[in-house]
Amino acid sequence: YTTLLLIVFSLMGVSCSKGGDDEPIAPNPPVVDPDVPNPPSYPTFDSPNWFVSNISTFEHTMTVSVVLPDSLVTGEQPADKLAVFVGDDCRGVADRIEVYAGRNVWMAMVYGNNTSEVLSFKYYSNTTKYMYQSNTTMNFIVDGTIGTIDSPKTIGMSIVTEK
Repeated sequence: YTTLLLIVFSLMGVSCSKGGDDEPIAPNPPVVDPDVPNPPSYPTFDSPNWFVSNISTFEHTMTVSVVLPDSLVTGEQPADKLAVFVGDDCRGVADRIEVYAGRNVWMAMVYGNNTSEVLSFKYYSNTTKYMYQSNTTMNFIVDGTIGTIDSPKTIGMSIVTEK
């Protein structure tokens, strides 16, 4: 049995080779499917420092209570940010409130002067460093409310593809 064990152990140390040049045999290269496109590459952003400047210049406020679309909820983190804009002017920064495990509502006090102001949202994912913008807009409502903590409005978002 000793001789048989020595033969088995000595064979375990033998490597395969291509032939005379003693280089190991390389595995087959991976198959590339030309019909599957490369995944898109999106720009990343530094964490924004959104704030409402000159609050005293606004006559009215409103509150919004919103949730992110299902596609973003799973990656939502406490360090993420959501803000409300009129054009490029930040009009409110939302706080993320955990209603119950796995369910968060973003609530913001929004500042404005009249109902002709059109609101949009931007969301920053701290995990991916991606920026998202709302697909839809809504009008500012003087002393109004959009959504509640029990029935928040879902805002559609799309990823920002250019810096």
